[in-house]
Amino acid sequence: KHQLRYILCTIHHPNNMHHHLTTLLSSFFSHSGSVGEPMEMSGNSESRDGVSEETASLEDHLIALPYTLEAWKLMKENDPKKTVCNLNGCDFLPSSAWKEMGETLARNTRVQELYAESCQLSEENFTVLMTGLKHNRSIQTLNFQNNPELLQGMTMTKLSTHLQTRYWKNNLVVLTLCRTNLCDMHLRTLLPGLNGTRIRQLFLNNNRLGASTNRLTVKENLSYTFDKLDMPELEELYLVGNELGREGCEALQYLLRNSNSRLKHLSLFRNQIDDGCCRLLSEGLQDSSLESMYIGSNGADADERELITYKGWEHFLHVVCDDSSIQQTYSSNHVIHDFGDVDSNRVRPTLAASSYLPLVLHEILKINASSDTLAKKGRRKVATVHFNLLQMEEIEEINLKLLQMEEIKLMPHVLDFVGKECSLQAIHHLIKNTPALFDYNSPRCG
Repeated sequence: KHQLRYILCTIHHPNNMHHHLTTLLSSFFSHSGSVGEPMEMSGNSESRDGVSEETASLEDHLIALPYTLEAWKLMKENDPKKTVCNLNGCDFLPSSAWKEMGETLARNTRVQELYAESCQLSEENFTVLMTGLKHNRSIQTLNFQNNPELLQGMTMTKLSTHLQTRYWKNNLVVLTLCRTNLCDMHLRTLLPGLNGTRIRQLFLNNNRLGASTNRLTVKENLSYTFDKLDMPELEELYLVGNELGREGCEALQYLLRNSNSRLKHLSLFRNQIDDGCCRLLSEGLQDSSLESMYIGSNGADADERELITYKGWEHFLHVVCDDSSIQQTYSSNHVIHDFGDVDSNRVRPTLAASSYLPLVLHEILKINASSDTLAKKGRRKVATVHFNLLQMEEIEEINLKLLQMEEIKLMPHVLDFVGKECSLQAIHHLIKNTPALFDYNSPRCG
């Protein structure tokens, strides 16, 4: 890679092409006396006109990437049209280049998004980059995906400190740390930097969060971290491909139950979630503002079946539509409306599960997704669950229970509700199976 860049540098400067190519080829074939043996390019080797690799400018190193080089020149000029800095895959840059990058971005006022995926960002490179970058006043998106080297040394502590600087705390919107081998302890270290920020999207996919081998003390586990997490603007949290399991789902209860939370979306694909995890998550959803929670593709076993059975889905149905009574149904969670694209063919069936559960859950989530008011959603659920989707013989039993209410004066209101919210079929069965309704002289009828 270094040799190719060296050749490109000489081609870029035709006046010295013959001299540099002659020197390069001579060194290559004479190295260690072996033809074809890789030539070792030391840090002091000349890369252009006698300039060493460490002292070469960032533009020198980007010659092999003409598109990136052109974009970088526009950023140096503070071009208003250049709002994205894409350095993905620049894993060959020395620390001097990262330092120059940070200093340039410190002066730039146009770039809003910085992508540095798969750059092999060592602690040294990250430190010199952030030394300049912390003075930038325009970037709102930071993406350090696929840089496991970030976990070396004190990098997470330094990142935490940078996130608390005045601009970053008030203006950073998106932070991505996917594929960095982040574990519970690292997230705990980052916690002081995350708290109080206005980050709305936090991507922590494909890390080691929840892995039992990396929990050392009580203050380093996820339960402690999520209990202390205070990100008032956080709307989307992505935890795909971690190892949360039951302990991780128990920890998420702290986040879901936080009355100050604005979290709208939680992505939990591929996290070893089973029926027990569903129960824990459903308990956290009782009074949550969460609108969607993706939990498919979790721990599929050899026969391609999910660990979540119909029993697990019953926990979520109970949250969005508690059918134990009309009042409980009316008071259910009317906010969450999406559990992700789950293939029902891969859901493991259970004897205890109702055969019509998928249909009921689907209908209830459609109600939650509607633009109706919460009160209207509650009334629609009562009509759907207690009158429309039950077996005919069950309708008679439930309506007879209604007649046994001590507050019989409510009966006219019940009839009014049924007339407005239920189907004609439900009204017909109500009248047919409860003739006592018409033997009672209600106050409204005189």
